[in-house]
Amino acid sequence: MLIEPDPVGRSISGCPSVVPFKPCLTTLAVQKGYSRFIRIAERRLCLDTVTGFTDGTPPGVVMYVVRFAGQEFVSEMR
Repeated sequence: MLIEPDPVGRSISGCPSVVPFKPCLTTLAVQKGYSRFIRIAERRLCLDTVTGFTDGTPPGVVMYVVRFAGQEFVSEMR
């Protein structure tokens, strides 16, 4: 599972930006997609709806999205 501040600062491959723009290489701050209810060590859980901008140019245009959250089901342990 990913928790806040993931996925900020992660590398990106396959960026759709082309010349003359700077390609997106890393993720910036999450715009939405952290859980409002579930926390681990006071950090919000990342949902599969996480989105945010990249460092590509023009600024504030190229967004990243989650393609696969990596886990189908999460449950609590008792």
